[in-house]
Amino acid sequence: MTDNLDADASPLALIPEEDREMLMQIHEQTWQRFIETGDFSALYGLQSFGATPQAVQQAIYIGKQMVRQGLLDKAKDFFQGLALIEPLNWRVHQMLGIVYHKFKKYELAWMSYNMAFILNSEDGITQIYLGECELQLGKKEDGLAHLRTGLARIQNNATLTSFAKHAEKILAAQADLSP
Repeated sequence: MTDNLDADASPLALIPEEDREMLMQIHEQTWQRFIETGDFSALYGLQSFGATPQAVQQAIYIGKQMVRQGLLDKAKDFFQGLALIEPLNWRVHQMLGIVYHKFKKYELAWMSYNMAFILNSEDGITQIYLGECELQLGKKEDGLAHLRTGLARIQNNATLTSFAKHAEKILAAQADLSP
């Protein structure tokens, strides 16, 4: 899969052709069922329409590439739609939170991170981001608790050092602000 996605490219262009048709059918069936019934449960789960877990992961990867390339409006729309059809996927909610966070929409970011946390309370990165938003929203005790817990969860993971340093920096700044 290519890492290049220009501002005008469709996310579908990154999906292999053999999967693209299936995903388009799923999308059409999902929205048609929702339009006909008005029932949000019609939007539940790509997997219930035959998409594989790999297809869902591939969709998340495409959205991450949009975020990395600064295509935040596209990423926001992408993850909002994905959250509707994969409401129990914590990674989707985490990524939507990251997009809102980058827009400095802390209340929306907090709601997305909180949903990711509810779905997977073991993920330290989500807890760090959740804590950071809580601090921005004036929820200092909760924010510090989530930052500390998140840091403890990832501290021994060598691949997550940048997240650990980020959390340590925020905690140190908060300690400097305390009387």
